[in-house]
Amino acid sequence: MALMQMIYMSTLDTAAEPDLPAIVEKSVRNNAVHGITGMLLCAGGSVMQVLEGEAADLAATFAVIERDARHRDVFVLTHEPVETRQFSNWSMGYAQLSGVDLAGSPAVAEIFQGTPKEVMQRVKPGDALTVLLSFASGSLGIR
Repeated sequence: MALMQMIYMSTLDTAAEPDLPAIVEKSVRNNAVHGITGMLLCAGGSVMQVLEGEAADLAATFAVIERDARHRDVFVLTHEPVETRQFSNWSMGYAQLSGVDLAGSPAVAEIFQGTPKEVMQRVKPGDALTVLLSFASGSLGIR
């Protein structure tokens, strides 16, 4: 079986934003059952999430995400095989980034600015992974 990693972004429905902690809590349980690891960052209604797992489990999880009406404009930044998990500590890490967090980290803020089309054209997969790994390690100074 192939271990895969996917990074995607989407726009969260404004009515769903207050429910995000509960959604993440449910995802933690579901992901643990299916061997999915990763993390989610949310800022200003935009979501960036990395998921890791066996190809079939990852495809099934992402299919559920794509059908979820609580967000729209879902697009994949990267989907590729990996040798090892980079987010193995979390079945789903999560942070809601504030305007203060984003002001202190222009590289992160840039990822969450613009329309989905603009973000797709501007944000390189390596940049998204770097931000996610930096957040996971605590080196962004945002918690």
